[in-house]
Amino acid sequence: AAGMCGLYSTLPRVLPQSVSGGEGWHCIARSDICLVPNLQVFLNSLEFCNAVVQVAHPRVRNELVELLYHGFLSMVLGPALHQDGAVSELQQDLSAPPANIDEVVTTTAYVELFLSYATEPQLRRAFLAFLLSAPPHRGKNNGTASREPPVVNTLISRLHSQNTRVCLVTLQLFRRILDCWCEDVMLVLVFQYLVSGSHVMLSHRTTASHHPPPTHVDRILDLMPTVLTHEEECNLCNDANCSGGGGLTAAGAGPPYHALLQEARLKIRSTVEACEEWTWKYDGMSPSPAQSVGMLAAVKINSVLPYKNLKTKSRDSH
Repeated sequence: AAGMCGLYSTLPRVLPQSVSGGEGWHCIARSDICLVPNLQVFLNSLEFCNAVVQVAHPRVRNELVELLYHGFLSMVLGPALHQDGAVSELQQDLSAPPANIDEVVTTTAYVELFLSYATEPQLRRAFLAFLLSAPPHRGKNNGTASREPPVVNTLISRLHSQNTRVCLVTLQLFRRILDCWCEDVMLVLVFQYLVSGSHVMLSHRTTASHHPPPTHVDRILDLMPTVLTHEEECNLCNDANCSGGGGLTAAGAGPPYHALLQEARLKIRSTVEACEEWTWKYDGMSPSPAQSVGMLAAVKINSVLPYKNLKTKSRDSH
């Protein structure tokens, strides 16, 4: 952990323009790693930790992950992401120096890249736990321990930034997090707000959990547009397909319809396989109503940081 901290301290606090200067830039590309001083050295160290976690004895593996979590993620990356409250000040003070915004963007891009290199499940869980959990107590204020909000709360509130670069790099980090297919992540970001059913009208709550499963034929047919239920419309579609050689898209207009269906099928299958080991089904009955109410109460305790200036227009730092 000390070595990781030392290597991280050598990384530039602001990315070079050759890496992050392009319009719409949102992450550090693999081809640009060599342009960032000492970044490849740090990634080599992270890959070594990943390899040790893969082959080491369980006791060694657990000890390494614990050291990485407490000694590097919580103690170094946590304050860097929170910026000691600088992010909140940046949202409320538009005259803040651009360098502070660039540091926020750079740190977020680093975390997204590090998470992509953490391929071993136990190491990846450490990164996700760092993002989802509140950091440890860092001091006391009037006898009460002060505690920062979870990193994910800061990231969510950062989406209200008036700086486009901050928004884009944060969205890319969320995309990387969601690609992990972690139940805890989905629970914190989405499900805990929905499982209680408080967003559904009272008159509909009793029937909301009694729908047939999504695989039920009647449920799927109900999603069909009304125009396609008329026989003459279906005949017209069939005639058009036959006259066009059976293709569903014009030449050069994009991939064939069958290819799009196949891609969607593969994505659905991979999603189902990734969620097979989840604890709950989120079907209105699992988790139970009592557990759902408890989740909603937890949301109110750890609410997202409110910002006065919501995003109404883009304000870049350049």
